Amino acid sequence: MKNILIIAIFALTVLFSCNHRKEWVICNECNGRGKVSVKCFECDGSGYIICPYCEGCGYLGECFHCDGTGVTKCTFCNGAGGKFDEYWGRFEECFFCSGRGVTRCFFCDGLGYDICGYCNRYGKVRCTECDGEGIVFTKCVRCSGKGGMMK
Repeated sequence: MKNILIIAIFALTVLFSCNHRKEWVICNECNGRGKVSVKCFECDGSGYIICPYCEGCGYLGECFHCDGTGVTKCTFCNGAGGKFDEYWGRFEECFFCSGRGVTRCFFCDGLGYDICGYCNRYGKVRCTECDGEGIVFTKCVRCSGKGGMMK
């Protein structure tokens, strides 16, 4: 019993004689936010990635409506370029195709290939990992995401 009393008194004197008070210190790595910003690995900080559908070229392939020519048969004159007017006895030129018999393809807008609807012909889309910002936030390693530490 005497030994337990001596140990208790010793522990109390050590406890109350210690001048070290711990206080909360804000982490200087994350400025108390608990998160740090780093460059996005997915887009390398640009905010955009190559379109996964067209692989960055902006189009999906040859237009199947015009077979890649960019023009289709005029639907107004059925490709004839106009019609013969029996009353006047002359050939009347089609006002829709100007007598050529073909018009610009409506589906590819005369380009000859189908435009990628996902990237709208840009070849790049917004990065989903960083939401186009180019940076992502990760937990601060120094303070373990707490924003500070006891010192």
